[in-house]
Amino acid sequence: MQSDYSTEIQLMHLEDQINRMNLVLADQGHHIDKLTGIIASLKTRLKLLEEGSSGEGVNFDSGGPSEIPPDGVNR
Repeated sequence: MQSDYSTEIQLMHLEDQINRMNLVLADQGHHIDKLTGIIASLKTRLKLLEEGSSGEGVNFDSGGPSEIPPDGVNR
């Protein structure tokens, strides 16, 4: 009976370790998704800068191009 009990305890510990590893992997997956989005955004911004000679009209704070009115005041 002692053997069955210790085997069950070991299985519980293994299950706990697997659950913790799954949480870590899920968290890493979330970070990978965020980094992939950032890379895609940077590629888009680079393309916009390459297409426009000076990069004017590209607003890096908002995540994309923006129109700057002639008076220079954003509304």
